[in-house]
Amino acid sequence: GYMNEVTSIVTDQNNNIFVTGATTSTNGIVYGNAYSPTYQFSGYISYAGFLKKLDTNGVDIFGTYVGAKDYTFITDAVLGMNNEIILSGNATNIENIILDENPHQALTSNGNQINGNGNALLMKFDNSGNPIWGFLAGDSSYSNRYHSLDYNHISKDIITVGWNVSPTMISTPNGYQTKPIYDHEYNRLTGYNGTMTLYSDIENNF
Repeated sequence: GYMNEVTSIVTDQNNNIFVTGATTSTNGIVYGNAYSPTYQFSGYISYAGFLKKLDTNGVDIFGTYVGAKDYTFITDAVLGMNNEIILSGNATNIENIILDENPHQALTSNGNQINGNGNALLMKFDNSGNPIWGFLAGDSSYSNRYHSLDYNHISKDIITVGWNVSPTMISTPNGYQTKPIYDHEYNRLTGYNGTMTLYSDIENNF
């Protein structure tokens, strides 16, 4: 059977309902204006992130997959300044996620594919479900996830929290903790390191 997991429900000023999560289903997700109407699943651990909008009576307005193939998981959603929908999560494939240049991701460790749970995902859609921007963040050789986010409507900042197992592409030079915790005896990460990242949101751009 199919598996469906709802991770976030938010409402806009018109009481429309936005639902996000992850699914293994090929039915019941896509409706109306879907920027990513199909999803290519691969293997038993393949999930597709999704975003749906319903009216106050629970009737579909639109529904779409997020991403296009392999593994995408949407963990949280918030509304921006003009009722845009901002999503967090993680993904192993860039298709239908990275919509422009992506300065937040690199192959600094010479990996040939996105590892494990993938890299952290952050995307912004308008209220009708059209993507405005999207990117993956982190070193492609290491797992990284944004697990939750919030939006500061005064400063127009996006705050994300999550975890990673990466020694690179996480901290900024002025970060509170610029290096991950290591087991120096074995020269390896001790496990997951928590992350908090602040992004400035620019209307219709990033």
